[in-house]
Amino acid sequence: MTVYVDRLQQYGTKRWCHVIADEIEELHAAAQRAGLRRAWFQQVTIPPKPGGVSFPHYDAQPRIRGLLVAAGAVELERTAFVMKVRELRVKFGIHGPGNPAPQPAQESRFPETESEFDA
Repeated sequence: MTVYVDRLQQYGTKRWCHVIADEIEELHAAAQRAGLRRAWFQQVTIPPKPGGVSFPHYDAQPRIRGLLVAAGAVELERTAFVMKVRELRVKFGIHGPGNPAPQPAQESRFPETESEFDA
């Protein structure tokens, strides 16, 4: 199982990155080893809230990111990170960009029998 980090971004006055993993329990374990509190876990809400969390992750500042990378976390550039999030959304059953929720089946508008064509 793998843990991934994206590049640091400026948010307000601090620099942060996102931390994700192939399995949620591996994410929690890596975060704990790096010193992140479980209370800081960003959980997806069902149904999604406007402006809410779109994927389960932790946010990490530069020092924690460095510890994660030193422990084996894979550094991904923005495009690769987004692709990984989309892949994991499908795996985790989280609907959003790249994995839309299934739509209910619609009633067929085509005749079911040949005699209906003549009507």
